[in-house]
Amino acid sequence: MPVASASKVTLRQVAAELALTQFLSHRDYLRALYLGAKARSDTYSYLKFAEDLGFSRTNVIRLIISGQRPLTSKAAERIAKALDLHGADRRFWTTLIKYGNARLPAERDNLFRLLMSYKTKSQPTELDPVQAEYFSEWYHPVIREMTGLAEFNGDPEWLKARLTFPLRLEQIKRSLELLEKLGVIHVDGERGHFVRTAGRIATDAEIDSMAIVRFHQKMIEIGRESITVVPEDSRDIRAVTVTLPKAALPLLKGKIEEWVAQIAAMEEDMQPGEQVIQVNVQMFPFTKT
Repeated sequence: MPVASASKVTLRQVAAELALTQFLSHRDYLRALYLGAKARSDTYSYLKFAEDLGFSRTNVIRLIISGQRPLTSKAAERIAKALDLHGADRRFWTTLIKYGNARLPAERDNLFRLLMSYKTKSQPTELDPVQAEYFSEWYHPVIREMTGLAEFNGDPEWLKARLTFPLRLEQIKRSLELLEKLGVIHVDGERGHFVRTAGRIATDAEIDSMAIVRFHQKMIEIGRESITVVPEDSRDIRAVTVTLPKAALPLLKGKIEEWVAQIAAMEEDMQPGEQVIQVNVQMFPFTKT
């Protein structure tokens, strides 16, 4: 059995210290691996990195990291073997490659769910399990808000009929059970049905959680569907493309956070509510610096 080189041993140590399941991009993971190995040896190069991962001594890995070359499932297996990945980490890695290469929305959705399950087995979630379940489906926050509508009479069928995007009755009933467990709704003694409480489910703005990622992915997808499903006078889709210095990004993020806080405050100032509205704000760079 061949003995691993010193640099390969170091690379495996770096891999063992990195939390693979924190990554949703194989390119980001490979970049972090390389930088970790480079930090331990100034002479470490992309050529040596490729060799340690089981490839020929070329710039192949650098091209993969930069997005100029795809990473196939076969090559992913080679990397998993080189890094000595086992169990949930190995399954997460190979699924991550399939997720990155998938193009059909349904396929990506199924693969993302697999990634979430592997992460749960590999390491504890940053959120409470019940809290994580709340963000795992787009409709839990929507159902919670609908229980605060003046016309709500506690009937799941009423909720089903009022939704713009359809849900099954059993989904609505399970959602109500979850929301009660979380303490954001409760059974009102006088009305005899669920009503909203003052409790809220919130997370830090920068929390790194696949449950949160999943939630935002679904909301963006639904926002796209709304262009054809929701009448124009009931929606507003806008976009602006600008050229700004990189230093402006924190300012933009700050403006978005301030604006979102103002929108959230409107709920307290404008009661009673008559309709549940989703507001999505997207900001991302089209170019690299």
